[in-house]
Amino acid sequence: QHSSYSSDYTEVIQQTRSLTQLLKGFAEDLLQEYLDCQGDPFGQPGFQVPEIPVSGLPAAHISDESWVSLSDTERLHENYTAYSVFPDFLGMVLEHQLELNPFHTGLHSQLESILSHTQGLLSNLRSVMSAMGFLTPEVDLPPLPDLAGNAFMKKIMGYNVCWQYSSWMERSQKDFELLSEKY
Repeated sequence: QHSSYSSDYTEVIQQTRSLTQLLKGFAEDLLQEYLDCQGDPFGQPGFQVPEIPVSGLPAAHISDESWVSLSDTERLHENYTAYSVFPDFLGMVLEHQLELNPFHTGLHSQLESILSHTQGLLSNLRSVMSAMGFLTPEVDLPPLPDLAGNAFMKKIMGYNVCWQYSSWMERSQKDFELLSEKY
């Protein structure tokens, strides 16, 4: 059932859904480009990048049961919190890649583009939440990991940040598919 003010946010929900679809593709491309630029052992057949939790970065994985039970407010708050934190982590990955892979300008451009689009997504999330009467959450930005001098760990951490970003894009796309069906 649509309320009388739902049209205020229906359009921005649709725009955000379209943006998450676009960014999901960008995130998948970034993940592959990232791996392609890291050299051995990353490019070797059978090499599995160790999945390490990135302290301070919200994990996207959630059980189907938990996902279905989220309220619209919780769903939007979790998205907003994640994308508030990602710019610092993606900026760290970009800095590391400028240092480790200075000639891989395509990767640098992809990271810069993702950073810019993430700011746009945050703006859309603020608009959706405001139009729906939800407050945007206060987000305490966590400290970034200190990986000074450890090139291999910088590459592993960078991959895990990009992988989490891609996972969040997949979740956000599902979230906004659901919201667009409701409103």
